[in-house]
Amino acid sequence: MKINKKNPLHWLSLTWLGILLVLFLPLRLLRRTTKKRTVILYGHKLHGNLNAIYEYSLKHKESTHDIRIFFLTMDPQYYGEIKDKPSILFALNPFDLKRVILADCIISDHGLHTLKLLFTLTDIFFVDVWHGIPFKGFIPADFTTQHQYNEIWVSSDRLKNLYIDKFGFQKDRVDVTGYGRTDLILGYHVNKLQTRKKLNIPKEKKVILFAPTWKQDTKNRDEIPFNLTQEHFLNSLEAFAAENNAYIIIRYHLNSKQGGSFDNQNILHLPLQKHPNSEEIIAVTDCLITDWSSIAFDMMVLNKPIIFLDVPPPFKNGFSLPPDYRVGDLVKNLQELLESLSEACLAEDRYLQKYDNDYQKVKTLVYDDTLDGKSTDRYISQLQKLLTD
Repeated sequence: MKINKKNPLHWLSLTWLGILLVLFLPLRLLRRTTKKRTVILYGHKLHGNLNAIYEYSLKHKESTHDIRIFFLTMDPQYYGEIKDKPSILFALNPFDLKRVILADCIISDHGLHTLKLLFTLTDIFFVDVWHGIPFKGFIPADFTTQHQYNEIWVSSDRLKNLYIDKFGFQKDRVDVTGYGRTDLILGYHVNKLQTRKKLNIPKEKKVILFAPTWKQDTKNRDEIPFNLTQEHFLNSLEAFAAENNAYIIIRYHLNSKQGGSFDNQNILHLPLQKHPNSEEIIAVTDCLITDWSSIAFDMMVLNKPIIFLDVPPPFKNGFSLPPDYRVGDLVKNLQELLESLSEACLAEDRYLQKYDNDYQKVKTLVYDDTLDGKSTDRYISQLQKLLTD
């Protein structure tokens, strides 16, 4: 659940959750240790690295027979959407929260909200899997919650060093596992035709994904580049799609305020609120247009073309990973974008060849050798080790 500090209902939810946690804490003193451990996944949505763990637990029961894995949400609307899936908990339901109080481990990909009370009041293990490989500049103060975690699981040695040297984490708490979400991307890509059918995307068309980051730390920033209106920009992409047998997917950030809909036979909006599973979208994408979004590193999993918008970075604390990790055409206006799209869509091999050395270098830095489809296996192995040591 994304907390809106101006929404009194969100504050009421946080307060109610805190009250329940305090009321149920004595239950932990009475719990009996069992061989089967309980693990809670907590995040805004069931997607990304959390979803990789959740899906793995459903498909590999033999590997997780000693672990019960649940996803916890505090969002009433989202709970209504996913409650029929197995092992879903609602944080504001006292009966569900009982499982959280008695849990052995909580894994999150953002923060913890009121669950932070459990740091000092219980011996629950906490693990962070985060939600993206960042261009955005973070500082230690951004991770005051995660600094209290037992373990941080990252995608490569480059990211491990970043967490230690720049974000202020203790070396012995950061482990290289790979990102579980890359397993999902690879798996959906193998079954690309079925994934396209699920998303109602014509199988014969090239898929272009427009996925900018949000305003971040820049108050008046617009996700639409080059001082264009949303209508002008999207109509131009739609015209390109119509002329070149392509299909446009628009995916704004969770925090974006962009509105309206331009859906037609060549263009489709798939906001995270409507379709949390980014990995499915990436798996069917042939070319990405972005600016400073971490989705660029997700796209590298499949060795697909990326076009970067030459717009100012919206980060007040500089960069975590430097701007030269943006490997692809850097376009300064709409005309350059359309020209790059022509090459990336109609001559993909030629486009990729221009950047191959740098592309593969960056890909190796952010993933090492973890793009083997086994990152979630390493998550589970690391989790079992944590719970048995």
